[in-house]
Amino acid sequence: MGVDGRLFEIVKVRVATTGASAIAAPASSGCTITSGQFQLAVNFDPQIITLFKEVSNLFQVPHAVTNMAKDAKKVYPHAVSLMETVGTYGQMLDLVPEKNRAVEG
Repeated sequence: MGVDGRLFEIVKVRVATTGASAIAAPASSGCTITSGQFQLAVNFDPQIITLFKEVSNLFQVPHAVTNMAKDAKKVYPHAVSLMETVGTYGQMLDLVPEKNRAVEG
Protein backbone atom coordinates (compact mmCIF):
# COMPACT_ATOMS: atom_id res chain seq x y z
CA MET A 1 0.00 0.00 0.00
CA GLY A 2 1.37 3.40 -0.90
CA VAL A 3 0.61 6.83 -2.29
CA ASP A 4 2.72 6.82 -5.41
CA GLY A 5 2.71 5.44 -8.92
CA ARG A 6 0.61 6.08 -11.99
CA LEU A 7 -2.60 8.14 -11.92
CA PHE A 8 -4.59 5.81 -14.14
CA GLU A 9 -4.69 2.11 -14.81
CA ILE A 10 -6.15 0.03 -17.61
CA VAL A 11 -8.17 -2.89 -16.30
CA LYS A 12 -9.30 -5.86 -18.37
CA VAL A 13 -13.06 -6.47 -18.19
CA ARG A 14 -14.17 -9.98 -17.29
CA VAL A 15 -17.29 -11.03 -19.19
CA ALA A 16 -19.94 -12.96 -17.27
CA THR A 17 -20.54 -16.44 -18.65
CA THR A 18 -24.23 -16.52 -17.70
CA GLY A 19 -25.26 -13.26 -19.35
CA ALA A 20 -24.32 -10.58 -21.81
CA SER A 21 -23.33 -7.99 -19.22
CA ALA A 22 -19.70 -7.30 -18.42
CA ILE A 23 -18.38 -7.51 -14.89
CA ALA A 24 -15.63 -5.04 -14.13
CA ALA A 25 -13.10 -5.66 -11.40
CA PRO A 26 -10.82 -2.63 -11.13
CA ALA A 27 -8.39 -2.86 -8.24
CA SER A 28 -8.55 0.77 -7.26
CA SER A 29 -11.75 2.66 -7.87
CA GLY A 30 -15.31 2.22 -9.02
CA CYS A 31 -15.08 5.13 -11.46
CA THR A 32 -14.22 3.73 -14.84
CA ILE A 33 -14.58 4.28 -18.55
CA THR A 34 -15.31 1.12 -20.51
CA SER A 35 -13.97 0.72 -24.03
CA GLY A 36 -14.36 -2.71 -25.58
CA GLN A 37 -12.80 -5.16 -23.16
CA PHE A 38 -10.77 -2.64 -21.15
CA GLN A 39 -11.55 0.10 -18.65
CA LEU A 40 -9.81 3.28 -17.62
CA ALA A 41 -9.68 3.55 -13.83
CA VAL A 42 -8.14 5.94 -11.32
CA ASN A 43 -5.27 4.19 -9.53
CA PHE A 44 -6.19 5.01 -5.91
CA ASP A 45 -6.73 2.27 -3.33
CA PRO A 46 -9.91 2.90 -1.28
CA GLN A 47 -8.29 1.17 1.71
CA ILE A 48 -5.82 4.02 2.04
CA ILE A 49 -8.75 6.36 2.67
CA THR A 50 -9.70 4.23 5.65
CA LEU A 51 -6.07 4.27 6.79
CA PHE A 52 -5.76 8.06 6.97
CA LYS A 53 -9.15 8.38 8.67
CA GLU A 54 -8.36 5.77 11.31
CA VAL A 55 -4.75 6.74 12.10
CA SER A 56 -5.91 9.76 14.06
CA ASN A 57 -7.98 7.48 16.35
CA LEU A 58 -5.17 5.03 17.12
CA PHE A 59 -2.39 5.18 19.68
CA GLN A 60 1.26 4.31 19.04
CA VAL A 61 0.98 4.08 15.29
CA PRO A 62 4.29 3.26 13.55
CA HIS A 63 5.93 6.32 12.02
CA ALA A 64 5.89 4.85 8.49
CA VAL A 65 2.12 4.27 8.69
CA THR A 66 1.55 7.81 9.98
CA ASN A 67 3.58 9.23 7.08
CA MET A 68 1.64 7.14 4.56
CA ALA A 69 -1.64 8.36 6.05
CA LYS A 70 -0.49 11.99 5.80
CA ASP A 71 0.49 11.48 2.16
CA ALA A 72 -2.89 9.86 1.42
CA LYS A 73 -4.73 12.73 3.09
CA LYS A 74 -2.96 15.22 0.80
CA VAL A 75 -3.75 13.21 -2.36
CA TYR A 76 -7.31 12.20 -1.44
CA PRO A 77 -9.18 15.33 -2.68
CA HIS A 78 -7.41 15.16 -6.03
CA ALA A 79 -8.07 11.43 -6.39
CA VAL A 80 -11.78 11.87 -5.66
CA SER A 81 -12.00 14.70 -8.18
CA LEU A 82 -10.27 12.55 -10.80
CA MET A 83 -12.62 9.64 -10.09
CA GLU A 84 -15.65 11.88 -10.53
CA THR A 85 -14.24 13.31 -13.77
CA VAL A 86 -13.57 9.85 -15.21
CA GLY A 87 -17.08 8.77 -14.19
CA THR A 88 -18.66 11.81 -15.85
CA TYR A 89 -16.61 11.26 -19.00
CA GLY A 90 -17.77 7.64 -19.10
CA GLN A 91 -21.40 8.72 -18.76
CA MET A 92 -20.96 11.16 -21.64
CA LEU A 93 -19.46 8.42 -23.81
CA ASP A 94 -22.56 6.31 -23.13
CA LEU A 95 -24.84 9.18 -24.22
CA VAL A 96 -23.04 10.10 -27.44
CA PRO A 97 -23.42 7.55 -30.26
CA GLU A 98 -20.12 6.01 -31.35
CA LYS A 99 -20.42 7.29 -34.92
CA ASN A 100 -20.52 10.88 -33.61
CA ARG A 101 -17.35 10.37 -31.56
CA ALA A 102 -15.12 9.56 -34.54
CA VAL A 103 -12.79 12.40 -35.46
CA GLU A 104 -12.58 12.99 -39.18
CA GLY A 105 -9.03 13.55 -40.39
